[in-house]
Amino acid sequence: MGGSSNRRINTTFFLIILVGAIISSLVYWRSEKIIFTTLELVETQLPTYDALQKFESALTRQERYLYEYYATQNSALYHTGYRNAELDANARLMTLQEDYQNHTGLATIQRQLKEILPIAEAFNDNMAGFTNWDLAREQLAAISAQRRAILPHVETIKHNIGREVATMQNAVEESSYQVRHLVFIHFAILLMVAFIVARAIKSAMQNAAFSHRLALFPKRNPNPVMSFSENNEITFHNPASEQLWHKLGETQLSFAQALSPQLNKQKQFVCDNENHSTLFELEINGTVLKCGLHWLTDVRQWDMHVTDITAQKQAEKDLQYQATHHVETGLCNQYALREYILKRTTGKNFTKPFSFLLIALSDFDQLQITKGFQGAQQVVNQLASSVSEVVKQFNQTTSMEFHISDNNFAVVIDNDPDGSHAEVFINQLENYVACALFHFQYQPQLHYGVTRYPNHGQSLEDLLRTARHALDAIEPQSDMFTFLYDKSLGERVAKESSMVEDMKQAIDKQSFRLHFQPQVDIASKQLIGAEVLVRWPRESGWVSPGEFIPLAEKSGQIVALGDWILREACFKAKQLYDVGNTHLVTAVNISPKQFARRDFLDTVKRVLKESKLPPENLELEITEGVIMNNESQTIETLQALKSLGILLAIDDFGTGYSSLSYLKKFPIDKLKIDQSFVRDMHQDSDDEAIVRTVINLGRNLNLKLIAEGVEEQSQWSLLHKLGCHEVQGYFFSKPLEFIDFQQFSAANSQVQSQDANAIQ
Repeated sequence: MGGSSNRRINTTFFLIILVGAIISSLVYWRSEKIIFTTLELVETQLPTYDALQKFESALTRQERYLYEYYATQNSALYHTGYRNAELDANARLMTLQEDYQNHTGLATIQRQLKEILPIAEAFNDNMAGFTNWDLAREQLAAISAQRRAILPHVETIKHNIGREVATMQNAVEESSYQVRHLVFIHFAILLMVAFIVARAIKSAMQNAAFSHRLALFPKRNPNPVMSFSENNEITFHNPASEQLWHKLGETQLSFAQALSPQLNKQKQFVCDNENHSTLFELEINGTVLKCGLHWLTDVRQWDMHVTDITAQKQAEKDLQYQATHHVETGLCNQYALREYILKRTTGKNFTKPFSFLLIALSDFDQLQITKGFQGAQQVVNQLASSVSEVVKQFNQTTSMEFHISDNNFAVVIDNDPDGSHAEVFINQLENYVACALFHFQYQPQLHYGVTRYPNHGQSLEDLLRTARHALDAIEPQSDMFTFLYDKSLGERVAKESSMVEDMKQAIDKQSFRLHFQPQVDIASKQLIGAEVLVRWPRESGWVSPGEFIPLAEKSGQIVALGDWILREACFKAKQLYDVGNTHLVTAVNISPKQFARRDFLDTVKRVLKESKLPPENLELEITEGVIMNNESQTIETLQALKSLGILLAIDDFGTGYSSLSYLKKFPIDKLKIDQSFVRDMHQDSDDEAIVRTVINLGRNLNLKLIAEGVEEQSQWSLLHKLGCHEVQGYFFSKPLEFIDFQQFSAANSQVQSQDANAIQ
């Protein structure tokens, strides 16, 4: 096509020079009319002829920009170069229409020129998306055909201009009196011809440069480009292809041979589906190649564009591994567990039973505190290896292990309808762990929650929930390492869940009630205060504190409940204070979680300020467990409370850690002897000895002693004899609602007044 264009250009230049020579000859021999005719030629015919040339040049540039766009895939060549050339061609056509309004060829040119535009726009859309190279070549061929169809009409107009020039020549022959002046006109015409020739030469050089750039595209392409014959021989390749073969350790021939089976398959696919291209992946010597195969109909050969996607594929594998494995232990994680369970609970596996084990490292939090995060992680990693090793050795049935959280593992054991295989696995794991050597000579303590599919759940969520229920049902100090989920446990968990929800609403609605158990001086039998006890009236009846207090601790509701008790007790105590009971002390139990909060001291200060209760009328009872945790922070908080004037008591003394050192370090005012020692002290010499020891210890340390659970006269008398200061219990009074306690305190005050008057 390039040679044909050059021939047309050369022919055009030759015709221009020929016409100039003819005109020059006529100019020399013609007279006055030559001047007139030549002037007319210069003013009208040549500009028109120039417009034709520029129009033709604009058409050529349009096609050239599209071919360059195809070669470089640079869309700017379409939006700037091609569009500008299109506007130029339309402008030249308008000029020709003004000069040749009645020429039928111009209408045809205008129509054919408009037909080029939608093809060019379709070509641009194709190149801008996922390029169909065969379609692109067909579109370029269509545009070239349209341009060639326009050229005959342009030649016709040129021919008409030539005829008009010939007519003028005839007129010039009749006028020769100004021949001497026509030499200068001849010179001007030669200059114009030279200018046109120069422009044409420049245009041809530019076209040649663009063609050269197009030819360099495959050569400079960083990705391999190859052409194949019908029998899969490589007929063309660029330098990048040679680099690829070197990287693969292949030659051109061996690469073609290795590719041939896949190439035949893809060729058949293209033919069967009547496509012109297809994409496929190929792995050779560990390198993954993405290949785009294209069938070129016009030259009847296959082109293949190759991209090395090995790094991309490896990155995808790495991401997939990270998404399905625990980052520290390398075991499959909870996401992999979900897929694993899904495969065993759907389709043909729907009814196949299996056991689901949830394994917990029970003292993981304490391990982190004592050994640090890294040390704890080392132990977990070793435990993960132990679980994997036992799974590998377990020959009862198929099993699979997972690491689903920091200190939790899961094991799925197939074909275990009764859980017997799960128990065997647990025994083997316990034996293995007992013999293994862990970091810091640490001996892990494991708890197991075992549930079964489909009896106890038919989804991962159900199995996790029931296994967690089974795990949570194990007592912290129990020697049981496994607990199978059963129906009664599910009912208990459901009941506890319902109770927790009701508890939240009861706290919000302040449905709890405070009862006050009187505390009396053992010597004078006078009322000195009361311990606040919380009661919960539910629709089904009163709920025992022994039932809902542990549940509040477990669910985290104890903090909100404890804050409400403290606030309510202080306001009630202020009411007692305001009616003259200024000597009564109200004792409030503080839970460990409540005491451990950073804002506990601020909460106490705020409640005292809002209730306006004098601090010395408030006594806070804390357990020995609170004192033993975070000793420095505990001392600081207790001293701050003491500085406010609040009284401090140790509740249930002797049942916990009972260290004599904290009695010396901490600002304690009172020891409360637990009722478990008081209940049988008058019949059991051991209990009596314990009570006597606690009383002597407290008196030697100048601490007040109060015994709870006093229900009989013999207990009262013995405590009085041993030197106990205060008592509380049913012998004196049961816990009373606030209005009843108000009446009780008023009656006690009246008795005290009568006794005082009698003494006087």
